[in-house]
Amino acid sequence: MKKLYLISVLALCLGLFANKISAQTTQKGSVKEYKETHEKKPLGGVELLISNAPSTISDKKGGFLLHFQTLRPGQKVNIRRIEKLGYEIFNKEALEQWNINPDIPFTIVMVKSDRFKKIRDNYSIVSSQSYAKQFEKEKKRIEEEYNAGKLTEEQLRVEKDRLQEEYDRQLRNLDNYIDRFARIDLSELSSTEKDIIELVQKGEIDLAIKKYEDLNLIEKYKTNKEEIKTLKIAEKKIQESIKNKEGDDQEILQSIYRQVNLLKIAGGRDNFIKIGTLLKQLALEDTTNIKVVIEYANFIREQRQLDEAIVFWGYVYRNGTEVDKIGALCEIGLISMEKGDYERCIQCLTEAKQLIEVVGDKNQQSLKIMASINIGLGNYNSRSGNFNEAINYYENAIKDFRYIIENINEYFPKEGLAIAYLNIGNAYSSINRIDDAKNAYNSSLSAYLAMDLDNIQKNNEIIGLLHSNLGGMYSDDYKDFEQAKYHFFKADSIFDKMAQKNPEANLGNSAFVKTNIGIMYFNMKDYLKSEHYICQAMNIYKSLYAKNPNMYLRDLIFVSQQLANVYSDSGRLLETENIYKYLSELISNLDQKYINFYRQEIRSFYRNYGVFFIRLNEFEKAKKFLLLALEQSEIIYKETQNGNQLCSVLELLVYCNIQTQTYEKALLYIDTAIEIEPNVANNYDTKGEILLLIGDSEKAKQMWSKVIELDSSYLESNKSTLYEQLKLKGMVK
Repeated sequence: MKKLYLISVLALCLGLFANKISAQTTQKGSVKEYKETHEKKPLGGVELLISNAPSTISDKKGGFLLHFQTLRPGQKVNIRRIEKLGYEIFNKEALEQWNINPDIPFTIVMVKSDRFKKIRDNYSIVSSQSYAKQFEKEKKRIEEEYNAGKLTEEQLRVEKDRLQEEYDRQLRNLDNYIDRFARIDLSELSSTEKDIIELVQKGEIDLAIKKYEDLNLIEKYKTNKEEIKTLKIAEKKIQESIKNKEGDDQEILQSIYRQVNLLKIAGGRDNFIKIGTLLKQLALEDTTNIKVVIEYANFIREQRQLDEAIVFWGYVYRNGTEVDKIGALCEIGLISMEKGDYERCIQCLTEAKQLIEVVGDKNQQSLKIMASINIGLGNYNSRSGNFNEAINYYENAIKDFRYIIENINEYFPKEGLAIAYLNIGNAYSSINRIDDAKNAYNSSLSAYLAMDLDNIQKNNEIIGLLHSNLGGMYSDDYKDFEQAKYHFFKADSIFDKMAQKNPEANLGNSAFVKTNIGIMYFNMKDYLKSEHYICQAMNIYKSLYAKNPNMYLRDLIFVSQQLANVYSDSGRLLETENIYKYLSELISNLDQKYINFYRQEIRSFYRNYGVFFIRLNEFEKAKKFLLLALEQSEIIYKETQNGNQLCSVLELLVYCNIQTQTYEKALLYIDTAIEIEPNVANNYDTKGEILLLIGDSEKAKQMWSKVIELDSSYLESNKSTLYEQLKLKGMVK
C-alpha cells in the first residue's frame, strides 16, 4: 500500500502571520572608521557588549545585529563595552543618546587611538595658546584702567584675583571642551565649516570666530524656523486631507472585499477569474500593503497557480517586517515542495527557522510559527526518505502545539496539532511502526471531528486523507477489509464531492484514494473491481502529470505499477508489458536533478519489470532490468544501511543466473547478500543449493550446517532443496 504524501502545512500558515508576535527587538547597525575629511570606511572586528543583548562583533563590512531580549523600541541602549585594539569611540555623544530603533540602523564611529591623540594634541596646543593670549589681553585691560585712575590699588588686586579664578575655572573644563571639539566629524561638514575648522587647526582662532560670526547663523536659524512653521501649517492641512483620503481608501477597500465575497458565493469559473483580477490589481497598486498582497497570494495559491503565488509572497518577503518575512519564507518553501523544487523548499524553510530563532521569544505566537516550520521541515525530510529525521521535527511541533493548548484555549493550535499527528503518522507508517501510525491517525481524526461544523468543513480534505490512511492500514497491515472499506469509501465520498466543486485542488486526492481502493480489491483477488478503480486513478494522474510533471511523477509511476500488477496476476500479459513500456518512457524523460527524490520508485519499477520477465521465463531480459534495480538499490543501501531492498534484488538475480546456469554469477550475488545479511538462514540455504549444482557437496553440507545453526526450526516453515539433495546423498539425516 502506498503511504500518504504528507499534507502541506499551507493551511496552517495562511492565517499565521496576520498577527504580530511579541518578538525580540533587533537593532541593526554598522561600525565605521573616522578618516577626518575623507569618507569613513567600514570597520570589522569591533566587539560590542551591550546590556540585555548577546555580545556580537562587527563583520567585514562593519555590520552588526543586536538582539535585545526584553527591551523594546524607544528604550535607551546601555553600553557596557565597545572596543577594538588600537581604536577608541569617536561619536561618544551619539552613543550617549542611543535609543533602540529597529527601523533605522545605528552608526558607531571608531577612530585609531594615535590619530585621535594627534587631533586632540593639536587642538590642545591651539587652545592653550588662545587662553594664554586672552588672559594677557584681559590682564592688560585691567592694568590700563588702573593706570588711568579708574581703579584703586585694592580694586586692581580684586580684579586680578577674579580674572585668575575665572581663567583657572575655564582651564579645569578645557579638556572636556577640547575632547568635544576633537570629535567634530569633518567629513559631514559643509565646505564653509571645513574651512573654518581648518583655520582653528592652524591656530587662527580669532579669524575662525569672525568667519562664524559672518555666517549670521542665528538669523538663518530664525528664518528657517519661520519656514518650518509655515510648512507645518501646510503639512497639517495635507495630513488632514491624507487622513480623510485614507478613510475613503479603507471604505473602498472594504467595498472591494464585499464585491469579492459576492463573486465567491456566486461561484463559477468566470466569477473566480474576476476575483483573481480584482485582487491582483489591488495588490499591484501598492505592494507594501502586506495584508492586501497576502490576500491575493493566498487566493491564487488556492487556485493552484503556484508560480504566481510565489511571486506575490516574494513581495511580502521584500516589503514586510521580519515576521512577515518569516511567513513568506514558509509559504514559498511549502509551495516549492508542491512544485517539486525541493532545493528551494529546504532553503526557504531553513532560513525561516533561523529567523524565528533570532527574532522570536518563547511565546504563543512564535511557538506557532516554529511548529509550522517544523512540520514543513518534517514534510521535506519525509519526501526525501529521511523518516526518522522527519519524526523528530513532527515531535517538536506536537510539543509546541500541546504547550500552547495547555496554556491557552485556541482553535489554531488544535488544528496544527491534528496536522502534526497526521504527518507523524505518515512517517511512522513509512518505517512500518504500524501501531504508532494508527494511534497517530486516530488522534488526528478525533481532533478534527471534535471541532465545530464550520471547521470540519474547512478541514474536510485532511479528514478524507485520514480515512484513506486508516483504510490502507486496515487493508495492508491488519487484513481487516471491512474496516478498510468503511474508511476508504468515506474518503472517496469526501474527495469526489470536493473535486466536483474545485477539480484543480482535489483531483489528486480523489485519484489517491481510488488507487488505494483498487489495491484493496487486488489484495482480495477481485481483479475486476481493482482494475476499475486503478484505471480511474491513472486517468486522473495522467491529466495532472501533463500540467505538473515534477509534482505528479511519483503518483503516476506508482499507480501504473499497480495496474501492471492487476494485469499480471489476472494473466493479461500483453497489457502488463504495455504498462511497463509506458513506465520506462516516463522514467527515461525524468529530469536528472530530481532523481534522488524518485529513486525508490525507479528501483521498484526496474525490479517489478524484471519479475515480469521471470514469469515469462525470459531470464536474460529479466537480468537487464534487475541490474538496473540493483544499481538503484545499492545507492539506497549506502544512504540508509537498510539491506532488505538490496537483498531482495540480489535474490532475484541469483534465481535468474541459476536458471541460465551461470552459477559463478549466482554465487557472486548470494555472497553479496550474505555479506549484507550474515544472519539470514535462507541465504546459506540458497548458496548451498548453488554449490550442489556445481558439484561441491562438501561445501554445500557446510552451508546446511550454517542454516541449522542460525535457525534450528528452518524446515518447519521452509522447503529446502538443499536439504532434500543432501539427504538423498546420505550426507544429512
